[in-house]
Amino acid sequence: MLVRTSGAGVSDALRPAERPERDRFIGVRSSSAVSEYPGRFDWTWVPIIGLGMLDAVLARHLGMRFVGWERFGLWTSVPAAVAVFYGISRRSDRLVDVGYYTMLWLLFSLFGCILTYLAARADLPLRDTQFTHYDALLRFDWCKWVTFVGSHKKFELLLALAYSTILPQTVGSIIYFSHIRRPDRNNDFLWTTMVAGLMTCVISGLLPARGPHLEGQHFEWWTIQNVLRGGSCATFSLERLQGIVVLPSFHTVTAILLIYSHRPPLSSFPLTLILNLLMLLSIPSEGQHYLVDMISGALGVIANCCGSRPHDQAASRGAASVD
Repeated sequence: MLVRTSGAGVSDALRPAERPERDRFIGVRSSSAVSEYPGRFDWTWVPIIGLGMLDAVLARHLGMRFVGWERFGLWTSVPAAVAVFYGISRRSDRLVDVGYYTMLWLLFSLFGCILTYLAARADLPLRDTQFTHYDALLRFDWCKWVTFVGSHKKFELLLALAYSTILPQTVGSIIYFSHIRRPDRNNDFLWTTMVAGLMTCVISGLLPARGPHLEGQHFEWWTIQNVLRGGSCATFSLERLQGIVVLPSFHTVTAILLIYSHRPPLSSFPLTLILNLLMLLSIPSEGQHYLVDMISGALGVIANCCGSRPHDQAASRGAASVD
């Protein structure tokens, strides 16, 4: 723990009355989201449990079955155990938040992925022709862009690395926000992602597509999409679930939300901005996405963030009054 010593040689740890003012000044919270209000219900569980129940009802209605829950339960129990142990022992509120938010992210990510599979079962017409036309109106030629990227190997490698950072950035953000005691930023990141994720699931089901591709290319997830749309398979392993969403681009959604969550005054903002601008640049070639996929994802997440600002400001005022 960082300790500041006053002129009289008395640390903040011995002068609790000064800590709230100090915390507001440096922009951090003095405790974790879990331990700060131990008796308060965390409303984050409502959409997560609701999403899980929706998945169960739709899967039963559509005759689909997802297996492998035992191993997923084991994976989820690890961060849950960390949160419980350090919460009860009060040895580290930072590790409480790391375990708690990691558990929430695992649950939402799985339930959201399952929902994309269920939505694909609707078997609505593919929209690739329309999306290609919209890209042409925007003067974007996917094939030329991919050819250009492929002809510059170092640039291609840089974009591939940036594209693959979506998971490390998510985990790293949870740890970083917990370390600097900013549960508000962890909440920001999780809630905005949940809202944007649900929008993505619904839109992808209504406007399905295969995505742009070069002649002769075939992707494994196309086989999964065909199976889902044709209804020829009813059992899916949780360990082998894949991303099957084209529009809107969820990589675009995540990149913008990472930038938003690390916004100033956090010192991590410049690095996060550069890395996610590279990720955005990599999405058409590395993720096989139309430009309209990215635009639709960006518009949705911007509206989501703007809608959350009044709530954020009210929460900040409430936290200040509590302090």
